[in-house]
Amino acid sequence: MIIVLISLTLFLQRTSGDSGVTQSPSVLWVQKGKPAEMNCSHTKGGSYYQMYWFRQQQGKPMERIVYITTSTSEFDKNKYSATKERAEDGNFTVKNVESDDSGLYFCAVDSSLRSFNRFWMFSFLPFFFNTDSAGSYNVSQTPADLLRKPDDSAKLQCSHKISSSNTILWYKQTKNRELQLMGYLTGSSPQYESGFSTKVNFSGSGRDNGILTIQKLTSDDSAVYFCAASTQ
Repeated sequence: MIIVLISLTLFLQRTSGDSGVTQSPSVLWVQKGKPAEMNCSHTKGGSYYQMYWFRQQQGKPMERIVYITTSTSEFDKNKYSATKERAEDGNFTVKNVESDDSGLYFCAVDSSLRSFNRFWMFSFLPFFFNTDSAGSYNVSQTPADLLRKPDDSAKLQCSHKISSSNTILWYKQTKNRELQLMGYLTGSSPQYESGFSTKVNFSGSGRDNGILTIQKLTSDDSAVYFCAASTQ
């Protein structure tokens, strides 16, 4: 049984990519009962008047929670609010935040209703409920987020107190991609998946405290990194 524990977001200091869309803030921590507001804007032109908000939570598929244009909208108005006065931007708010609202929030825009894989998908927003979400699993991952320059290295730490577990796994999730297993640390022995052996390094012990080091950072390393512990 694999227990997914907590995630960490790594950003490189660079400008927005070729998508022409900006989503802010980059990471959002909100206290229980408070609203969480997110903004999305684009430079694709006035024909891209449809905006979508998706949410992906750990262990669950992505779901569409908001569809809005300058004249129409479809979403649960008891839980969310959204406005879009211009084709080029809009905002979205989660009301009365609860722990179940933690997740990755994706902004997308389109000029006409198409299938999901034709959407213009853009930056995502990791949004975390401000509590010890991993407390029931006795696991922690630090730091919560990192900002690094290209060619720097990044070090992430994962610790747990699960007596039956001797393995720490590391996953990477980037924009528009599925979760990728980078490898795992069983005891003090690291195992790397194809394509990661020269990029990352696992050290420490899978029994209690493991360290992930990402070397020579590039823009492709901007992602959400998930730590997990396994009892098998």
